Amino acid sequence: MSSFVSAMKSMFAGSASEHDWDGPLKLAWETYSHEPEEGEAFEAYLLVVSGTVRVPMENCPARITVTFEDTTDEELGAVPVLCRLPRLANSQGQMHLERSVVLDGSPAVLKGYPLALLPHSCLHLASTGERTVTMTLTLQGTEYYSDTTYGAAALHVPMSQATRGYGERARSVEKGESSLATLAMAMCASDGHVDARETALIQAFFRQQTGPESDRGLVSKRVTDAMEDALSSFYWQGGSQKENIQRACTELKSLDDEALLEIAYELCLDVVAADTEVTKEERLALEQAGTSLGLSGAQRELLEHHSDEMHRLMQEADDQMNREGLA
Repeated sequence: MSSFVSAMKSMFAGSASEHDWDGPLKLAWETYSHEPEEGEAFEAYLLVVSGTVRVPMENCPARITVTFEDTTDEELGAVPVLCRLPRLANSQGQMHLERSVVLDGSPAVLKGYPLALLPHSCLHLASTGERTVTMTLTLQGTEYYSDTTYGAAALHVPMSQATRGYGERARSVEKGESSLATLAMAMCASDGHVDARETALIQAFFRQQTGPESDRGLVSKRVTDAMEDALSSFYWQGGSQKENIQRACTELKSLDDEALLEIAYELCLDVVAADTEVTKEERLALEQAGTSLGLSGAQRELLEHHSDEMHRLMQEADDQMNREGLA
């Protein structure tokens, strides 16, 4: 199955007179699976576009852009869809897809052209429950023709958000954001040094934890101050982070929000995994954080399993897209 997308891309050629792909652009949302010789099967959605467009020249460079929005609530309006795959998200974590193509012939034909592989759990919607996601594609010229739109398409897809939506998470995070930042930085420094990948993950976390009605991408001054204070303390004093972990967890528990405590532990798991190696010191810090947050062994085990599965799935998706030439 690994040659499936490659085979589809090889079909991208010819003109409208040679094939029956006439008509406006259309998006399709198809099922994709890959079963390796060893390990678990990889299942995802494959987003493809088909149709015929007129362009001003042979070998015409163009850009495909696809935006994803949750359009379930007419009163609230369209809100962003987040993506856990960094290569398919902008700096605010919003799903944002761009592909460069060369359109051969006028009219040019797109024949089931693959745009992205999306694992079932990589998209994060604003609210829990049954939702409707609208994907909007624009095919636009580049260089001298950057102001020219060659075609557009939209697709409405039903999706289900089983875990907490990001809008629901944002309300919990806002309550304890400075304590969360302190805890995350303490986890970052628990192995005796501060890794840039870990601090980048913490900043990205707070950029993405805003509600659908908020200006995304902004980190509050409370978070910035807490991170700077933690860094300053580490560089001037160094040493164990046990006190910082204990203090931050006590503050978080006092807010009486079970969801916030689980989010805090998830953030700790992500921080220690950000540099690809979890040290003995970081494992001890995780143990302390889980206990200090008052999470049961079953809760922690479930959150750890979910974190491990999510990291495995995202890595597999990244590898699969590389194999399929969708980098």
